[in-house]
Amino acid sequence: MLFPETERVIYENNPLEQVICQLRFPTVLRIEAETPADFQERIRGHFPQYQEKSEFAAILPPELVQILSQDVIQSLKPSQKVYEFATNEGSLIVRLSSGFVSLTSGNYERWEQFFVGIQLALDALREVYSPDPYTRIGLRYRNLIQKDKLELEDAEWPELLGEDLIRDLATPGLGEAIEDIAYRILLTIDAGPAKVHIQHGYARHPETNQLIGYGIDSDFFVEGETDVDAAIDQLVEFNQYNRRLFRWCISDRLHNAMGPRPVGDY
Repeated sequence: MLFPETERVIYENNPLEQVICQLRFPTVLRIEAETPADFQERIRGHFPQYQEKSEFAAILPPELVQILSQDVIQSLKPSQKVYEFATNEGSLIVRLSSGFVSLTSGNYERWEQFFVGIQLALDALREVYSPDPYTRIGLRYRNLIQKDKLELEDAEWPELLGEDLIRDLATPGLGEAIEDIAYRILLTIDAGPAKVHIQHGYARHPETNQLIGYGIDSDFFVEGETDVDAAIDQLVEFNQYNRRLFRWCISDRLHNAMGPRPVGDY
């Protein structure tokens, strides 16, 4: 087992900023050729808000999209339609294009809630467009740990993060001199074919460059043909791996400061 098993909990002070699930499939031209009305009808009860974008605009940060003209956006990459279906508050968004479907959460609380949206979108996709197989399945977790939000301003990062995660910061003499740090690692999960790309390091404010916390970004994925029926099981497995990975990344002190509660309490 790549990371040790651990109790499943929900954090009262959740460091998750974003969770993204994306499944790619061979191009279905009908998705771009016509408005996806049948797809919308199947998910509209949960995702009533609708808009259409280009693929490039859909993956740009919102603050950048606001300052760029549509002419500039379109010139950066050939346009591909992306249909967006969102909850009323906009915290959960389904995106559909001719080659992928995704679900993004900006207010993630627990897997069961997120899973409902995944299941709904994949069922609608299968009923309307019948993609088979999937060519890439991914589940990505982006965490931002901020000391001030956890009342841990007096703690040093080696006290909050796993010893094996940040040996450089924990090295006497070296750690105190480090002003910036970033790590990238690609791991095969249990002999493959699934993998996880982990990026972690200091997180800085995009405008002031001020240090605001520590980011842990875990992107689980499997590439190659995957049967549609196996997709859900793969995503559930990724979620379980992420729970173990994140707990391995943090110390007991940080774990306790985030207010863990057993899932059964909710």
